[in-house]
Amino acid sequence: MAAALDITVGELLEGEDEKSVMEDETEEKEEKEEKMLLNAMNYAQTNMKVRSHRVGKILAELFDCSLILACMICFIVDLAISRALTWSLITASSCLLAGVVITPFFLLKKEKIFAGLLTGSVLLFPYLLFIEWETNQLLGTDLHWFWPLALPITLIWLCILWAGAWIIMKTRPGVFKAAGLYCIAFAFGSAATVMISNSFANSDIVENFWNMLINCSALLAAGVICLCISSIRSR
Repeated sequence: MAAALDITVGELLEGEDEKSVMEDETEEKEEKEEKMLLNAMNYAQTNMKVRSHRVGKILAELFDCSLILACMICFIVDLAISRALTWSLITASSCLLAGVVITPFFLLKKEKIFAGLLTGSVLLFPYLLFIEWETNQLLGTDLHWFWPLALPITLIWLCILWAGAWIIMKTRPGVFKAAGLYCIAFAFGSAATVMISNSFANSDIVENFWNMLINCSALLAAGVICLCISSIRSR
C-alpha cells in the first residue's frame, strides 16, 4: 500500500506526508520572513520620518531664534540712539513675516509650499500698510504708495506664484519645465512691475524701455531653454 501511494511505511502509519509537511513548513517560514522584512522596512521608514521631523524642528527653532535675536539687537540699538522704537519696528515686522512664512517649510512634510504662500498672502498686505505708515512717521511725509503701487504689483506676483504652484501640484511637470514656466511668467510680471512703477512715478516708459526689454528677454530666453531641456530629457 505504501508503494502504491508513493510514501514510506512510517508516513503510512503516521498518516502524514513528509513532503507536504516540509512544504507547509517552508511556506510558513517564508511568510514569517516576509513579515519580518516588511516590519523592518516600516520601522526604518518610521524612524526616518521621526528623524526628519526632529531635524526640521531643530532648524525651525534655530531660524526663529536667529530672527528673535536680530529683533532684540535692533531694539537695543534703536533705543540707545533714538530713545524710542522707530526704525526697529520695520525690522521686527519683517522678521515676523519671514518667520511665519518660512517656518512651515521646516515643519510640514506636505503642502508646505501652499502653507507658506497662504500665510505670506494673508500677512503681506498688512505688512506693506504698516511699512507705509511707519516710513511716513519716520520721514515726516504723507506719501501713500500702497494702493497705487504696492497693491497691484503684489497681486500680480501672488497670482503668478499661486498659478505656478497649482500647476506644479496638478501636473508634476519636472524641475526644468517648472523653471521654464516660471521664467516666462516672471518676464510678464517684470514688465508689468516696471509699467506700474513708471506710472506711479510719472516717468516716461521710454526711459526704462531698454532695461525692461533686456530683463524680459533674458527671462524669456531662460524659460525657453529650460523648456527645451525638459523636452529633450522627456524623450
